[in-house]
Amino acid sequence: MSLSYETAEEWAEELSLSVDPDLETLEAYALQRHPEIVAALGPQGAVLAERIRPGANERRGTLSCIAGLLLFGAIGVAPILGVAIYAEAPGVLFTSVPPVAARTAIPISSWCFGITAAVLLVGAIVWLVRGARWNPALLGYAVLSFVMAGFATIGLANVAARDEFAGLAGWLWPVRAALIVAAVVGLAVLLRVRHRTPDGAGASDGADRGQPGHGAQAGPDAVELAAALPEEDRERALADRNAALDALGRRGFLTGGTVGQARAVPLGGLGAFRWTGNPDAGTAARG
Repeated sequence: MSLSYETAEEWAEELSLSVDPDLETLEAYALQRHPEIVAALGPQGAVLAERIRPGANERRGTLSCIAGLLLFGAIGVAPILGVAIYAEAPGVLFTSVPPVAARTAIPISSWCFGITAAVLLVGAIVWLVRGARWNPALLGYAVLSFVMAGFATIGLANVAARDEFAGLAGWLWPVRAALIVAAVVGLAVLLRVRHRTPDGAGASDGADRGQPGHGAQAGPDAVELAAALPEEDRERALADRNAALDALGRRGFLTGGTVGQARAVPLGGLGAFRWTGNPDAGTAARG
């Protein structure tokens, strides 16, 4: 199943005049492209999240997963190949296969670790932009890269000595860079520090305006998840939510003051919003 309307504004425009609007439901429609956030909105959000049809989202998720696995496979091979190319394992397993010569193995290994360092840097930037959340995949790749780069730092020197290869120092720089970047990224993920709004500040702000900040039902989780969305997705959901609030105001469900207060609530926090003002204002306006 999917939700009945594609946008929160459509839901607000079609809402029956005989019922009072549920703002948690409104926000669920605005965020329906992100069911994990809908589920965190509160009890009603959790119910609606179960109704969101996995169809299109699932297809997009499957394609993204396949692309991600292919990409991860490609970049995951880089640090492993960086060690495997110079290792003597082929000669141990297959006596007819000699180890790769240093003049071939060392440049290939160096390029592999250069790619590894670049991938780690890009991954770290994306991780920071998306809120520096716990990311076991990035941590795992950093650990793998660190271990492989450590092996290569010693192994390449042995291979160069074995084949009397000159010019090793220049080829070692990408390996050392991957070692350092992997260590920094891994530690950053482990010791991640994210900005958190003090609970007292949010509660006092809500009390001053006659509404709670982030209550137990909507919780900081929904607000936090919404804040971590890519800017384009967040702005689209916020615009849809505010358009729906305006529609409820035009139709007399909410007073102008209530609409203004609701628009000021962070995306993901309407489940804890409590109406202020005359509760009969909307009924009178609807006639």
